[in-house]
Amino acid sequence: MNIFVTGWGGFSGSHVVNFLLQCGHHVATITRDKSISTVKPRMPGTFELIYADINNLTSLPKNTDVVIHTAGTSPDFGKNSYDFINNNILATQKLVCLSLDDHVKKFIYFSSMSVYGTILAPIVDEDTPILNPDAYGASKLFGEFCLQEYADKLSSFALRLPAIVGKGARKHWLATTLEKALKDEPIKAFNLSSPFNNAIHIQDLCLFIDKLLSSPLKGFNAITLASEGHLTISSIINKIKKSTNSLSQIITIPETSKSFTISIEKAKREFQYQPRYFENTLDAYLNEARLC
Repeated sequence: MNIFVTGWGGFSGSHVVNFLLQCGHHVATITRDKSISTVKPRMPGTFELIYADINNLTSLPKNTDVVIHTAGTSPDFGKNSYDFINNNILATQKLVCLSLDDHVKKFIYFSSMSVYGTILAPIVDEDTPILNPDAYGASKLFGEFCLQEYADKLSSFALRLPAIVGKGARKHWLATTLEKALKDEPIKAFNLSSPFNNAIHIQDLCLFIDKLLSSPLKGFNAITLASEGHLTISSIINKIKKSTNSLSQIITIPETSKSFTISIEKAKREFQYQPRYFENTLDAYLNEARLC
């Protein structure tokens, strides 16, 4: 299968590309970062690397069957609405239009739990109301709207993703908590007794993508993903502290948002999603962190 993956320079994109190459696919990928090596990964599949901005593309790589759009600007310090509009909204719109022009069979979009905005429900699924998403969440939601608009012409899957963990993962609560534990810094948290499953291991995500590649479903499909089961916030922090022999003090702070878990029932029922349990997800992440 000919697959075009965006975001080769990012954590998720690089893992997805390597997984697809191991499966024997022809993979083309794109990055704006010319410092990234052009050395072909030693995998069974064939590999093509394009240095370009998505917004400047005039066509997709020849004979593309599937687009997997992992690229995007996340809400890091210093990012503003222009970055979200240009790199999330316009880039996704461009890819959808090119996919329609080139008669792509399937589009897999890395969306985010941030599309929901303020979450009030204890369990979040695909039908949970969307309430006041921030600029980042709104930019990812617009990508979903683009796919919904052309659902009769392009089969698509919007993966509403939690924290993605694995070797080298960062920019989420588990990663920042781990960093604080390694430095013996105070760890501030709220709702310590609340359940938490809001993470997916990159290997489980890649395996799920493999299932979607063969899915016969048409139209637009939004899917919430996470790990099976849960641990409490306090259990997670203590597990991280134990793993790192940390002396960090746990400081309880006032609640700044409602705690919730993520339902994976649709993914399991309709797409045979089989993730590891959250405790195993966390264990794998902590073991990989030791190797970094």
